[in-house]
Amino acid sequence: MAEDQQAITGYTFLIDGSAISWSSKQQEIVSLFTIESKYVTAMHSIKEGLWLKSLLSEVFGPFSHPITLFSDNQAVIALTHNH
Repeated sequence: MAEDQQAITGYTFLIDGSAISWSSKQQEIVSLFTIESKYVTAMHSIKEGLWLKSLLSEVFGPFSHPITLFSDNQAVIALTHNH
């Protein structure tokens, strides 16, 4: 697969409308299906979200707010709801 055909992983985390963490880069793996690359993006986003939640808990005390993940891919939404 050509380098320009690799999927792009991207996410942004906001607190009160301000970006506190973001990333956009080519995925290191080659996916055969779009859903695979979208799922990888969702998982990288969740990992970053959990790390940020841990950091905020260390700095400001217990952080009980849920992390909300938005995705525009219905297949990934269904896949993340079904363990």
